[in-house]
Amino acid sequence: MNNCLVIPVDDSHRSIDALKAGQALATQMGLTLHLVSIVPDQNEVATREKAIHKNIDGLQAEVTVLADPEPGAALVRTLSGGKGNVCCMSTHARGAVSEMVLGSVAKSIVQGYQGPVVVVGPKHAAKWVAPVKTVVVCVDGSPLSEQALAPAVKCATWLKASLQLVQVLNPETPVPDDSDSGEWVYLRRLAEQVRKEHGIAADWEVLHGKDAAPAVTSYVNTQPGSLIVLSSHGRSGMDRVLMGSVAQNIVRDSTSPVWIIRSRTKH
Repeated sequence: MNNCLVIPVDDSHRSIDALKAGQALATQMGLTLHLVSIVPDQNEVATREKAIHKNIDGLQAEVTVLADPEPGAALVRTLSGGKGNVCCMSTHARGAVSEMVLGSVAKSIVQGYQGPVVVVGPKHAAKWVAPVKTVVVCVDGSPLSEQALAPAVKCATWLKASLQLVQVLNPETPVPDDSDSGEWVYLRRLAEQVRKEHGIAADWEVLHGKDAAPAVTSYVNTQPGSLIVLSSHGRSGMDRVLMGSVAQNIVRDSTSPVWIIRSRTKH
């Protein structure tokens, strides 16, 4: 399996909610849409295939059902077995990792798959508008958050979309007014860095709010065709990103898909 947009699905309708984003991303990226499902026993393969085809209602996509007692590991092997694969998966409404539609499977994918992983929250299916026009990368001044920059540039180039840098500042935190330390200087510096290192222009937007997640989602939800990119801040990626309040709430409340970038840290 090479150059595929892979959507892991189970026997629930919720897992199919990633189809809207997956189909749009596959089209823009020139990837083959491929649904993959894991069942515990070979005797269940035909039944699962039938259920998936019924759920996707004629959508043009390849469907693969594999029998394996360890679905997470099987999906990671499937994704990693080829080149250029992107994973796009859905979450439950409550948003925590343990409550994702694939449960521990999603956690296994984020921890074990080195390629791109896109997460679709519960508000996405009804309100998101394709195609992707803007890649919004969230930064907070930390080196870890800036690890999302290079993948976001690649993503924007791949999608032929514009790139926008977003930072949330607490309005109660005073910011000096001089030209060298204004609230926009950090994003301007990053935009210049992106231009020099990658040769593309980046816009930027300073948001204000006591809590970063509502500020980001309120802004992005008014921008049709957005894709959010953010870096995970933890040893096990999804363990601490989506279980941490900021990224978890962004995934839960955003109408846009969220591209999770695994941070590189030393332990």
